[in-house]
Amino acid sequence: MATPVSSQLLQIDLRGDESQLPLLLDVTSFLYDFNLLYEFLRMGLDERYFGSSFSRYSWNRKGRPLRNEDRLRVVRLQHESPIQLVTVAIATPGAVAAAWGILQIVEKIRNWPLNREILKLQRDKLRKELSAVQAEPAGQAKSAIGTGGAVQIPPGSLLSEKSLRFQLEQREAEYFVDRTANRLERGVVRVKEIRVDIITGSQAEER
Repeated sequence: MATPVSSQLLQIDLRGDESQLPLLLDVTSFLYDFNLLYEFLRMGLDERYFGSSFSRYSWNRKGRPLRNEDRLRVVRLQHESPIQLVTVAIATPGAVAAAWGILQIVEKIRNWPLNREILKLQRDKLRKELSAVQAEPAGQAKSAIGTGGAVQIPPGSLLSEKSLRFQLEQREAEYFVDRTANRLERGVVRVKEIRVDIITGSQAEER
């Protein structure tokens, strides 16, 4: 597996439906559940956590043994309508796999007004860019998506929906991921746009 490059960050940008004026309780529930979804996918797909198991305690704030450098960090949080959340994590294969899983999971959330065609195009672009990175000679690789230098992330990190489900089932993570997705679907906050990019650290700091 490629060595993580700390100057490269995985960025997830969520934007809510501007027609909503949610309660603070609804916003905090959404933030907690979205973070849960990422962390459950990270534990289920990142091989460094394959030694960790899921239990009823995994729902607790301190119940998931992720290292701090593997957790999402907030770059921007706009509480007023429409809500916007921009988070980053170090762009490792495990982080990319978790974000790729998010793109597949949120497509199934029926009451989020997402453009499914744009989601598909974004997944296709990410897959093509990572394939291009793998094919380029050492020292000449470009960023997986967006701009900002080389990051070596194998295209194999991007599982098909069937392979994703199989991996989550093998890790006994499927129940936790699906239940969290259902909580997001039942929630008041609805996301209308989600983007996943790989950027430089300076780009995140400028926002």
